Amino acid sequence: MFPVAYFIASVISGYAPLAVQFIDLSENIVSRSWDFSNDGITDSAKMNPVYEFANQGNYTVNLTINNENGTNSKLATINVLTKSNSSGGSSGRNFGGSSGSSGSSGSSRKSGGGGGSGGGGGSPEPAKNVEVKELSQASIINGRSVKFDFARNATCVVYVSFDAKKTFGKTTTVAEQLKGKSALVSGLPDGEVYKFFNVWVGNGGVATEKNIESPVVCFKVEKSWLEDKKIDPVSITLSSYIDKTWSYLPAELLSEDSKYLYFTAETPGFSSFAIIGKAIEKESGDEIELATDIQDPGQESIALGSKDRMKSEDRMKSETGKITSIPGFKAVCGIISLLAISLYQRRCNK
Repeated sequence: MFPVAYFIASVISGYAPLAVQFIDLSENIVSRSWDFSNDGITDSAKMNPVYEFANQGNYTVNLTINNENGTNSKLATINVLTKSNSSGGSSGRNFGGSSGSSGSSGSSRKSGGGGGSGGGGGSPEPAKNVEVKELSQASIINGRSVKFDFARNATCVVYVSFDAKKTFGKTTTVAEQLKGKSALVSGLPDGEVYKFFNVWVGNGGVATEKNIESPVVCFKVEKSWLEDKKIDPVSITLSSYIDKTWSYLPAELLSEDSKYLYFTAETPGFSSFAIIGKAIEKESGDEIELATDIQDPGQESIALGSKDRMKSEDRMKSETGKITSIPGFKAVCGIISLLAISLYQRRCNK
């Protein structure tokens, strides 16, 4: 099969220095080469490299892949601005491109670290796994609280917020509700999963411990799902996939309406998430209650003694019942009584 080149970027426009992560989604690939300025020089052979564009300019990025059947290329343009530019960064992915090489680029470039602008939100999640997504924009300013509201209610994410420790300017955040488990994670979290979703804030260098603190995710859960799955609302938890493992974050009930319960959860960062819950446990059979409530050993002895006497009396009654049930017993008793009376009268006559 012929190779098919395709990739996405975390951001396609922003202020210099601009750090961009490229995600290779090509098919039928044996080898690859990244040329970040389309000058014919290979800059990286990694699958998902991060590249920093140091100076202003329009950079044409070229990914070329090969296999035994041929070669294919994919182009995209990265627009790097300076602070004097009046236009802000654009968001989303706009990779028209075509096979072959073309276009010019800016002059300076540097591979490595984080960028100095928020830029547009990008996602490394394959588009085929995204059910719906929504974008929100806000300005990130050092020392201020930042909140990205998703007003269209397209996903289960209501808003994300944090306190900024660095200024990035106008930034786009993407919330993606997924069709299933994210392609970026391995394994499933424990519990009944309501929704999987991703949150991406600006480019790859924004939402780090160095730049933000106190990140929070607000999400909603349908009441009908809770009822159908018999989920205990108290068990609702936000699970976050960080450092190649699922962590479980306590969720606090914020409010509710006729259709949803709304929760907030503090998170160590923004990445791939799962909303999970646990079913209400069923009671296992009827419980047997004790007949007495004994408070001390003395009372216990009295109670046991009373029970023993009651058992003895029951046995006596039972034995008496057996004797009186012998055939002719009453007749014999009557004759004995008459003999006793006769003997008594004879003694009196003497």
